[in-house]
Formats: sequence, C-alpha cells, structure tokens
Amino acid sequence: MPSINDFFPMEGLTFSIERNNTLIFDVTGVDQYEDHYVSFLPTSDIKTGDILIHPSGKKYSVLNTSVEYFGKEPYALNAYY
Repeated sequence: MPSINDFFPMEGLTFSIERNNTLIFDVTGVDQYEDHYVSFLPTSDIKTGDILIHPSGKKYSVLNTSVEYFGKEPYALNAYY
C-alpha cells in the first residue's frame, strides 16, 4: 500500500519557499487551489509569513498553517493563503 510519502511526489508540484526575502528551499506540495491552501509533508518547514512560489511564478503569502492527522499520525501540513 502506498504511503503519503509516495503520493506527494506523484501528485505534487515543486514550490519554492521564500522567507525574509530569501529563497530558502524547494519542496513538493499539492495545491488545493479551490480551498486556498497547499498540502505538504508534515515535516516540511513552512511558516506563517512565508511566500510560496508556484511553478507558474504566482506567489502565495502563507496566512496560517495547520497539521492534519490520520488517527494519531500527522500526514499533511496545510499552508493557507
């Protein structure tokens, strides 16, 4: 059975993360554009105030983050924009 770690690379896009006007890393995320958030692996270092740069060049400012759980295990970090 595939894990969530397998899903993100298959379905996700590579976002660049900007913090304090500096590009700090690239990370795979799944854009939930209809609900205005991007899901990342729960270990991702995404913080309120970061800028997510979509592969198209569009920039999203992170307003809030939350962790989703399946049972007692975290499976996604959602960054709302």
